[in-house]
Amino acid sequence: MISSLCSLIVVTLDFPSTRSYRWISLREGSSRYSLLGSGCPSRSLNCEKLNLNSRPVTSFRVEFLIRVHRGHRKMNSGVDNHMINTNCSSSHGRKALCCKMSVEFDVFLESNEKWFCHFDDDNYVNVPRLATLLANYSPQEDWYLGKPSIRAPLVILNREDKNFSKNRQNVTFWFATGGAGFCLSRALALKMKPIAGSGKFISIGERIRLPDDVTMGYIIEHMLGKSLTMVDEFHSHLEPMKFLGQDTFQDQITFSYSQYGKDDWNVVKIDGFAPRIDRTRFLSLHCYLFPYFTFCPR
Repeated sequence: MISSLCSLIVVTLDFPSTRSYRWISLREGSSRYSLLGSGCPSRSLNCEKLNLNSRPVTSFRVEFLIRVHRGHRKMNSGVDNHMINTNCSSSHGRKALCCKMSVEFDVFLESNEKWFCHFDDDNYVNVPRLATLLANYSPQEDWYLGKPSIRAPLVILNREDKNFSKNRQNVTFWFATGGAGFCLSRALALKMKPIAGSGKFISIGERIRLPDDVTMGYIIEHMLGKSLTMVDEFHSHLEPMKFLGQDTFQDQITFSYSQYGKDDWNVVKIDGFAPRIDRTRFLSLHCYLFPYFTFCPR
């Protein structure tokens, strides 16, 4: 039942800044939800308010952990003072990414929520469909839900071996790409806590010299021996969005976009807002899925 679902959903929204902020979690017992998308052409404060428009539909509300420009001082009051400064760099380097993921994970561990889900700023999340997916799995069991961006498991040197440069042993594991989003059950997160909690996630990322989503897969599949459950309805910017049929949009959980050149965009094919207003097609997608929003064309 969706009505019994309780999750922590986190997403990183990247604005030009030197500081990193996050906004936290899902509240059980409320009857509102929020839709995510970075489809606003300017990513302005008004656009973010638009993304947080909500309407009563279920008995839970999704709130997002967001990193924002430190100049958007009004943002915190607009999100019930749920933004937290991670003190991580705003860059996309390996260390910065692992730092942000580590903070997200620790915030989840301190909560009483049942699911931890991470999404990036180039994702649109179909929240009701996500809720339906999670309702099919028990948070009291070990679940790592996501979608890889590679066709075969990743193979790296086993740097846990002190003599790895001499022995040259390999480690093989799958990881769910962060660009498509992924979810962890509370049971699995608690098993990870002694290994990756309290900032230790960062140390593991440094040791294997890989970014946050890969480090997550390394911890879960290699260190804990738990397998990734692949969910085809998660989609990253690495996939050609044009091949997603409009008749399947209601079934998809995440969408993404990317820009290959000045006028070459990897986006879903959908009518709606003019490209100059909605280059990512997220606003048009949102109005296709939820046409009752006031800003949707009539």
